[in-house]
Amino acid sequence: MGKGTATSTKTPDAEVVFFLHASDESLVREKWLPPLLRASANFLCPKGYKPQICEDSIHLSLPMLRVGLHFAPALSLAQAKALAKQQPQSWRSFQCSFVEQRVHFVAKQPGTTKMTIRLLKWWRDQQAWSAPINEPSDEILELVAIHSSQQSKPADQPSAISKVMSLLSRFEELKITWSNFYTQAEIWEPLLAQRPLLMDPVISCANLADPKAFNPQELMMHARSFRCL
Repeated sequence: MGKGTATSTKTPDAEVVFFLHASDESLVREKWLPPLLRASANFLCPKGYKPQICEDSIHLSLPMLRVGLHFAPALSLAQAKALAKQQPQSWRSFQCSFVEQRVHFVAKQPGTTKMTIRLLKWWRDQQAWSAPINEPSDEILELVAIHSSQQSKPADQPSAISKVMSLLSRFEELKITWSNFYTQAEIWEPLLAQRPLLMDPVISCANLADPKAFNPQELMMHARSFRCL
């Protein structure tokens, strides 16, 4: 399943998620994920692949494709909501469990919004980023573009890009929430106070702009210097 927002400036990416039986132990990924990643990498090595073990996945660089292998418990949205309420900081353990819903959320957007997303990704790839933590992910650009489109309803493509760049230039102040899969009342209260806040559209306890995972300073600098041709 694709989002319809890919660009041709980089080697295409594919994400593969292996779903595991959900149990109490499967939600404590520190116990099972590291040995599973090592075992999977050991299985792939003799087959000629060169797997790279990352914090929560395995990356493979194939001749025409980069593939990320992920493992996640098979949870329902109801189970995720209950878990988010009990352990709001455990969202990374089941973030990949709802990849289908996230992809569909982006894929169903209007063609004009998806064009804006593609242009943003192209623009990002032209910039120099000093470290991975400073480079905005696809998810960040996609969600900011969708929010901007829904709120501002731009008349044309240059206006759409300008509106998004305005948001990116003051990223530190952002507060973006959604109502597709949960209500604002279901969001963990301390999370609502965070800034910047870019909520995951599917699970109610994930801030995709968490400063521990993304530093927006370079993004704001590049966005402020942007000039639409």
